[in-house]
Amino acid sequence: MNLIEFCEALCRVIDIYSPAPPEEKIEDWPIEKRREQLLIDKIENVFPQLFKKIDHPKFNLMRDKFILPLKDQITSLYIIDYKNNPFYIGYEIYFDKEN
Repeated sequence: MNLIEFCEALCRVIDIYSPAPPEEKIEDWPIEKRREQLLIDKIENVFPQLFKKIDHPKFNLMRDKFILPLKDQITSLYIIDYKNNPFYIGYEIYFDKEN
């Protein structure tokens, strides 16, 4: 399986699973309502659940490197704190003109 096939399979599973938003109660999201969501919303909903479920010590390095980004309440865009994320140490970030 190549990367594109893997991504497609992952998206198909997420589409069928149809997770509820992580900050909402599952009782407020019946399966019919969850299935009506856009795929992008389903993908955003599943990643916090995946990060919570990765408890095996083998995944510690991955959890430390890929810190879940915060979501801006006004724009609904993710805020990536690349200065405090150990994954980005040693990489030059060109879009930050002020620092």
